[in-house]
Amino acid sequence: PLSLSMIAEEVGFNAQYLGKLFHEETGENFKAFITRIRMEKAMELIWNTNKKIYLIAEEVGFSNYRYFTTLFQKHTGLTPTAYKKG
Repeated sequence: PLSLSMIAEEVGFNAQYLGKLFHEETGENFKAFITRIRMEKAMELIWNTNKKIYLIAEEVGFSNYRYFTTLFQKHTGLTPTAYKKG
């Protein structure tokens, strides 16, 4: 698990302030950024490994497989299984 408040605490900033700075610098909010990075890594793992989808979901930070599948489909337009089939 990774959160803006964890990072803010680590670097000594207020979470709201850090979130604002992050958005100003990247054009994305922190949660969207983390989700995008996780989805990109999941896509890479699905395409390049033979790992089970639920293991990939856990590896990229999702303990709930159904939630991962829903987000993956929103991000790619395909379910993880359909993405693997190409």
